[in-house]
Amino acid sequence: LALAQSTRKDMIVSPEWLAAHPDVVVLDIANRDSFAKGHIPGARFVDLQSIVTERDGTPNEVPDTATLESAFRAAGVGDHERIVVYSRDPLFAARAWFTLDYLGQGHRTSYLDGGFARWTDEGRPVATEVTPVKPAAFRASVRAKALTNLDEMRSLVKWRNELASDLAMI
Repeated sequence: LALAQSTRKDMIVSPEWLAAHPDVVVLDIANRDSFAKGHIPGARFVDLQSIVTERDGTPNEVPDTATLESAFRAAGVGDHERIVVYSRDPLFAARAWFTLDYLGQGHRTSYLDGGFARWTDEGRPVATEVTPVKPAAFRASVRAKALTNLDEMRSLVKWRNELASDLAMI
């Protein structure tokens, strides 16, 4: 099993940090309806369904590289800007972070601590208008080692369950 990128100090950013850095690309990982109801001002919409696919009956697989590049280009993600991902469901933003890391962009991508819920709980502004986005040149540098296959995952789950069972007997 290959491990993802090592932890960085700026891997997770606070709403306070994000509010103080308006020059970053902010991606709202959502569905169109939730984005339309409200999002962080200036955030760009990325449909979760554009970064996951079903393969051989297995959901949430990684689409091909061209599909992923297209999704991020359409959101105006270029090759050099700092990126912050958030969502209403923490798993959606985590999936986006993982996907960007797989595409070789994890070093410049951060996760918004607490997501949209924390942003709004802190009384920060919410927008409903969509900021026009120009497609950007986004090129992946795939890190294949960031992925594992289904058989490896099944083996890890089995190992975890056996370990948990052994620990329960202590």
